[in-house]
Amino acid sequence: MSVVNLATVTLPKTLKLRQTSPPGSTITNVTSFWDNFASRTFIYGGDKIFGGLSNYPSLRRDKQTLSITLGVGTMQSFPILWCYMKARRLMDLIGSRDFCNTRYSYAPYPSSMVPAFDAPTDPIHDVDFCAHGRKTDKIGIKIPNHIPVLTNSCADLDTALNFISSGATVISNSYLSVYWGILMRRKTLCVPFSNKVAKYRLRPDSATATNWQDKISNPIAQPNMRDVVRAITTDLKALAHAR
Repeated sequence: MSVVNLATVTLPKTLKLRQTSPPGSTITNVTSFWDNFASRTFIYGGDKIFGGLSNYPSLRRDKQTLSITLGVGTMQSFPILWCYMKARRLMDLIGSRDFCNTRYSYAPYPSSMVPAFDAPTDPIHDVDFCAHGRKTDKIGIKIPNHIPVLTNSCADLDTALNFISSGATVISNSYLSVYWGILMRRKTLCVPFSNKVAKYRLRPDSATATNWQDKISNPIAQPNMRDVVRAITTDLKALAHAR
């Protein structure tokens, strides 16, 4: 099995991962959920936009290859886009991260299956901020010095999850950091740089770059999110096995 950019923090967009990761690594924990597939199975996910998949040389439709997407962005800027049409024709099974896009099955990032979400550690901060490395300054977010900050360019998934679990309230303008905060049943406030906030299965509270500090006390948790998305991921795995 090959996995392309499977919902990690900083993997290159063209990286292919195989089942040779060190024992106990985060990648192994995520990909082992997809064991027992044929060796010509490709799973595309993580930081991917669906239309861009049409450019992958590994993406082809034949009887020897099974191509699956998990957690890709599928919202189109225009009703008809050739790259989206091509990707749709080449995929065997499509799982979208966008709950509002009814043309595809909702199947968010499979990182929900990692054990870190089973029993998150107790928070040690009232608030932490997970900042998008490229978008935070661009949209004018100012973070006070007393709030702990980690960017999504951190070393690995474990580092990101440990930081997110350290806050009782998680604030972020990163799609994945918001997603993981919800899965950890933390109060989560999304400060979006696009309309991604509307695409979560159970939506977090949202704010703007200028008023988020006024809304720190507002967020609610979504305690059912983890079990909901895990059930969806398990169902999609069953569909893939049936292919």
